[in-house]
Amino acid sequence: MKVSRDFLARLSVLKQQCYDDLSVIEDDLTGLTVKLNNLMKEKKKYEKLVESIELSERAKLRRQEDAELDDRIIMARPLR
Repeated sequence: MKVSRDFLARLSVLKQQCYDDLSVIEDDLTGLTVKLNNLMKEKKKYEKLVESIELSERAKLRRQEDAELDDRIIMARPLR
């Protein structure tokens, strides 16, 4: 009988430790989720920045090409 009570007491302690461990794990996962969300937001911010820079560079290149084309057209016109 005493063995059964000791066993049940030990089982109860182990059960509580499991619940405590699960609680710690849940807290860790919650913290990791918050960090992950923040990193994803930061990643999106940098992706938008890169996209903006690329668009700006493409627009600059297009303006240069247009200016060069305008110069060629002007030079190709016959003088009257």
